Amino acid sequence: MNAEVKEATGELPSSTPGAPSRMRRVGGLLLAPLLATAAVGVHWLVNVPPGGPKVSARDQGVAKPPAAKSKKPKKPGKKRGFEARPTGEVAATFERFAATEFESEPVKSAWARPHQTLVNQAVATARSAAFEGAPEEPRVSVDDVSCRTVRCRFVLRGPFAHEVDLLGQTLSALQIDGAAIWRHYASERIAPPKPDQPKGDTYLRVTVAFKEDNMDNADFEVPDADEPPG
Repeated sequence: MNAEVKEATGELPSSTPGAPSRMRRVGGLLLAPLLATAAVGVHWLVNVPPGGPKVSARDQGVAKPPAAKSKKPKKPGKKRGFEARPTGEVAATFERFAATEFESEPVKSAWARPHQTLVNQAVATARSAAFEGAPEEPRVSVDDVSCRTVRCRFVLRGPFAHEVDLLGQTLSALQIDGAAIWRHYASERIAPPKPDQPKGDTYLRVTVAFKEDNMDNADFEVPDADEPPG
């Protein structure tokens, strides 16, 4: 009877006690993430350009691509200098070619180049000693220095025979520590070796063999006149 009266008057039975409060709590919990998601979406639409964010290499924390390593040109390998032969080998090599024409002796370039320089240094030392105190500069020079395997050949020339002879004699006497630097020294007068050279000059062709390889020209010295050759 009461139920019928309530239905007739439009009154409905109330829900389970506490239901509205639970719904409000659940709605509150869901509202926060929904609002955050909406805020992110609005930010993306407003601030991010089409195609996604642009990354600048100047931004801190951005990984930079590794710089390409520059290839340095390789330096050419250093050529080995001539390795001095033992004295016994030098002596044996000289004996092998002593009776051979100089032009037939093979050329050992690694030996020939530094010993051409050494010949010029020996001539310079002898020239300084031979003409020390001379009132005028001597007009004698060295031409056509050629070295091969164990021997060297060159020409001393000048307009005055006595100057050429003096330089040749002084050169033949060069020493190191009282011993001759030459294993072999021979000289001879020749005609002008080149067609355009003056016929009136004196030409002394000298053939030498050093006693050892790679001598130090700083040690070259000329003995006193009364000192016998070593």
